[in-house]
Amino acid sequence: MFKFDSKTGNIVSYDDANKAVTIQSNGKNRNLKFDQRGNDWFKVFRYEDDGHITNSRGKCFDVNRRRDREGESVIVWRRYNHNNQKWDIEYVDPNAKIDYGFKDG
Repeated sequence: MFKFDSKTGNIVSYDDANKAVTIQSNGKNRNLKFDQRGNDWFKVFRYEDDGHITNSRGKCFDVNRRRDREGESVIVWRRYNHNNQKWDIEYVDPNAKIDYGFKDG
């Protein structure tokens, strides 16, 4: 799970509040990773009313290859308004137990 820090624009992990979603190689890559929080352009994002998650340089969260299937990579790409770049944010209780569908045994 992640949370959006509206003061910094960082998308932060609930597991480690010091780690935020970052564009790899200081923004010179399309891949995302977790790295130290910060105010660099490649670590700061905003959620727009139309569902896009973008940064100041117009890079947008994008499901790779426009494929709507489990396990597909999320990258950053220039914004072109396809559905694979639009996100629904669901607010959850971070203390609630979440069932991911795994079964013991």
